[in-house]
Amino acid sequence: MRLAKCFIALIAPVFFLFSQGAPNHLEPSPFFPGHGGIARLSKALLPKGRVLLWVMAAPSFHPDYSICLINSSSSIGEPGFQIRYHQASKNFLLPSPPLPPLPPGSKSAHIKRPTTPSTTKLVPVDAQLATAISAVWLRTLQRTRYGPSGDLHMGDDGCIYAFSMNGYLGFTWSPSAQIPSKLVELTKAMIDLANSVQSEVSNSRSKILSICSELTIALDTEIPSRWP
Repeated sequence: MRLAKCFIALIAPVFFLFSQGAPNHLEPSPFFPGHGGIARLSKALLPKGRVLLWVMAAPSFHPDYSICLINSSSSIGEPGFQIRYHQASKNFLLPSPPLPPLPPGSKSAHIKRPTTPSTTKLVPVDAQLATAISAVWLRTLQRTRYGPSGDLHMGDDGCIYAFSMNGYLGFTWSPSAQIPSKLVELTKAMIDLANSVQSEVSNSRSKILSICSELTIALDTEIPSRWP
C-alpha cells in the first residue's frame, strides 16, 4: 500500500470520497486545489510541442508513464502522427513519503531509493489510426462528470489515469466499468504498438482499431440523446 495515497485520503476526505459503484465515465480531478502532482507529472512525462492528446498514469507500485499522440507534420505541410510512450524513473503524481531517519551511529550519509531507467519510444502512425483514437478519446472526455452522489471513485492501491485532449481533463482510478476500462485498454494497446517490432505492428494497429470500434459502440449506447 502506498503510504502517500493513504495519507492524502486521511487528511483530505472532502476531496477523496469513496463511492460504492464504479462510474461508467471519467470524473473531474480528485486532487485538491493547488496540488502540484499534475504539474510535476506533466513536466516529467509530456514532451513540448504539438501534443494532440495524452494520458498520464500513476500506478501504486511502478513508475509513472504517459502515452501521447503527437502531430509530427513536416514544415512543408506533409501530415504525420506519432505515438510516444514514456516511462519515468519514479513516481511524480504522488511522491513516496520521506525516508526514515538514519539510526543513531549509522555511518551512511545517504539512503538511496531504487530507481529504474526512464524509457521513451516513438512510433509513426497513419492518419486513419490517429483519427480513430482522437474521436473516441474526445467523446469520452466530453462526458467527464461526477457520479449521481457527487462522490469520486478512488481507493488505496491501484492506478490513477489522467486523460486530456482539447482542454478537457478527466480521471479514472483502476476502472471496472465498460467505457473507462475500454479507454485504459486503448492506452495499453498504444503502449504495445510503441513497443512492437516491425512484424507485430500490423496486429497492434488492428487491435487499436478494434478497441476504438468497441468504445464507439459503448459510447453510442450510453444515454446517446444526452452526450456527444
